[in-house]
Amino acid sequence: MPYSYSQPSTSEASWNSGEANADANWGVPEKCFCGKPVKLEVCKTGYRQGDRVYKCPMLKAEEYESRNHLIQWWDQAVTEELEKVNHKLDSALRHGQLACNHALESIRETIHLMQGEIETLKERLLAKEVEIDRLRALLSTW
Repeated sequence: MPYSYSQPSTSEASWNSGEANADANWGVPEKCFCGKPVKLEVCKTGYRQGDRVYKCPMLKAEEYESRNHLIQWWDQAVTEELEKVNHKLDSALRHGQLACNHALESIRETIHLMQGEIETLKERLLAKEVEIDRLRALLSTW
């Protein structure tokens, strides 16, 4: 029997728990366990009257407990969806930071190599200037 959001639980699932991964409706649901698209409705009875609920269209109008069809309160669905988005953002930031660190390390290495080449070129230029001065002195004696 599929897990239903209306069933009580002894522990809360999180976005990355096995329960949430097995249940593809973690967050804002799109489809019921039966495959039908869920609808966002307003609860008309009970202690949550006026609250919005994602509900399978196969359920009777006032039925809010089912073991075969999905029922999830809007506030819970949005909270779960925000948890997923937050995790994805954190993951992207970590990945981006790693990519930036790698790019910066590559740039530092390139700068270090270029500094070495500049020092070599300066030494060669100094040697050429010494040679030019020697040749000028030699030409002036003719």
